[in-house]
Amino acid sequence: MSRKPSSRTKRLEQHSFLSIEVDEFQASSEASLSMALEHGHTPFTRSDDLAYEFVTTLYITGVCQTPVKRKGEKFFISISGRELHAGEHSLTLKDFQARDEHWLPKFRTHRGEQIPVYDPPLGFGLLTRERGTGIWGAWLWVPPYLASDMLSLLSRDRPLFLSVHEYKSGRDRWIKSLALQTTPPEEA
Repeated sequence: MSRKPSSRTKRLEQHSFLSIEVDEFQASSEASLSMALEHGHTPFTRSDDLAYEFVTTLYITGVCQTPVKRKGEKFFISISGRELHAGEHSLTLKDFQARDEHWLPKFRTHRGEQIPVYDPPLGFGLLTRERGTGIWGAWLWVPPYLASDMLSLLSRDRPLFLSVHEYKSGRDRWIKSLALQTTPPEEA
């Protein structure tokens, strides 16, 4: 029998939708041989790792506009367009299906139909606050084409905004979604 979450636990979980106006960015693109080919096997090396690495990295800074209680907070977001392992960005819902104690996929019944139960990740990147400066930072890995699309938006001569869905669970703040857009999120 599972326990009902306490009111304290409920209080520690919250969703925020941040609108961050981009004030500057830097970018770099790189092509190289895999570090494993150059330096041999590392603890993180897998045999299906890519032999060549192609990386586009964006460094975006901005200031939060909404919600009002977060207005003025500074953000630094590093977005790396790379695929660390073959197929890494092509996970499916099946990869997140919850499992029982025998490692069998879990299902629930809804109107007589078996529906899969999912155990989703909390987000795809953590937001952390740097002590002393108060700047929020995040480091995200995305497919290379998304970093390239974002770079083409950044090269435009008009205001840009990051829309961030932040999920706070306990002391951790996770990024559930991030979008770079030409209109403020509250107007979209």
